[in-house]
Amino acid sequence: MPKRNILTISDEYLVSDLYFAVEASGNDNPIHGLFFNSVAFDDEEVLVALRELQGKSYQLFTFFNCRGQFLGEVLSQIMTTMRVDCLFLEYSSTMTFDGKPLFQDECSKAMGQALARGSPVQNLCLSGLSTSLSLGEALKFGLPHSNIKSFEWYQDGNSVGRNLGIDEMDGQNNEFQFWMSLLAGLKSCYTLKQLEFRNVRRDEIMSHYMTTLRKHPSLTYLVVSVKDFGNEIQFGIKNLMSSCEESDGIVEMLDQSPLQTLKLSFREKISAIPSLPKPRHGKLKYILEFINATDRHMNAFGEGLAQNEDVEEVHLLDHLLTSEGILKFSSWLGERETKLRKLTMRGSPIGRTGALALLAAVQKNRSWLEVAELPRGTDLRPAIQHFADLNKAGWSRIIRNERSDSIEISLWPLVIARANNLVLCNKSKKENDARRADTIFHLLRGPALHSAKARLRPSSCFSGYNQVDPRTAPT
Repeated sequence: MPKRNILTISDEYLVSDLYFAVEASGNDNPIHGLFFNSVAFDDEEVLVALRELQGKSYQLFTFFNCRGQFLGEVLSQIMTTMRVDCLFLEYSSTMTFDGKPLFQDECSKAMGQALARGSPVQNLCLSGLSTSLSLGEALKFGLPHSNIKSFEWYQDGNSVGRNLGIDEMDGQNNEFQFWMSLLAGLKSCYTLKQLEFRNVRRDEIMSHYMTTLRKHPSLTYLVVSVKDFGNEIQFGIKNLMSSCEESDGIVEMLDQSPLQTLKLSFREKISAIPSLPKPRHGKLKYILEFINATDRHMNAFGEGLAQNEDVEEVHLLDHLLTSEGILKFSSWLGERETKLRKLTMRGSPIGRTGALALLAAVQKNRSWLEVAELPRGTDLRPAIQHFADLNKAGWSRIIRNERSDSIEISLWPLVIARANNLVLCNKSKKENDARRADTIFHLLRGPALHSAKARLRPSSCFSGYNQVDPRTAPT
């Protein structure tokens, strides 16, 4: 994947950097995006410089803690005269200027009007913005006429409020009005495919959103998450399920919508994972994500996974797990029949003891794991990835054939052909080719060792690998 060339712009060289972006647009090494870092848009010459960028295409424009009397006009000009794929507005709620928020009502209005005029922006990310009435009205007005495919809302961690039911919340409350206005805009945005809410501590709001958006005509990917809600970390999902089950069940509601993926994200604290309804026809994919996990969280997390066997992906991000936590997780993975296809771990490297336990779990015939993204420096990382690569090629589907003691040899060419076309690493062609060669070599051992037989026994095909010695595993 080629690296994106992002130009960082600050106050000191604001105008000159914009003209530099104009000149670079025709170079062999073009700029893919602009990052405005704490810029004050108070100079009208900025608007003149931006006109030179009209019609240009960019992947990303990011505004971090920006302000100024011309900020609204800058947003409007960027959103309507350039082809920008993703617009990211990030603010800190503690940052003010002259006692006022940096992102003023005029900016919200300008953004809403630009969206309503059919801005080409397809991905809109808003982080740390105040849940103001003006912003809600702007999104309600602009989203239905926009081309937005992905909308992400990151709630500022400093925003804390008492948990109220929908009926309890004051109709004149600005926060309540914001959420209802935003919901109205999202409901009528028929280009919307992906919706993410991060650190939203209002479980009643999230329940109401899930209930209302369950029949959205185009929404396929939904992420709901909280930072830290104690026993209320289920953020209304349990209540939503129980109330929906009385009216033919949430499963029926989800099956009637195009929703394909539901991700539940937990952060720093977890007391329970709600029992997720079993999807019909295998249509809905569940993903569980845990940020900042430690060893003491693994019991609750493992119990949640044990009662939700349909979870297909687990993401442990920025984790602080030691071998103790990895052993708990590996025990769950190796002892239960699971549909888990992808494991992503980002954080501290996994030590030898934990890596051996994880490797043994992945080797077991019960594991369907096809993708294992582990931290750099993890012991036995190549060996763990190797067995996940084998599963991705189709090995696990063949050897777990419980209705027969043997395997048709004619299946092997199909599996090997599939392995030859797999993309196992999209970051490095060299690593991808090496892993693919290891996978094909392993798969070839089956037919080669039993070529005299018409049928192969799964227990003998991979006798040398069923209980791999880490010393001989791929490194």
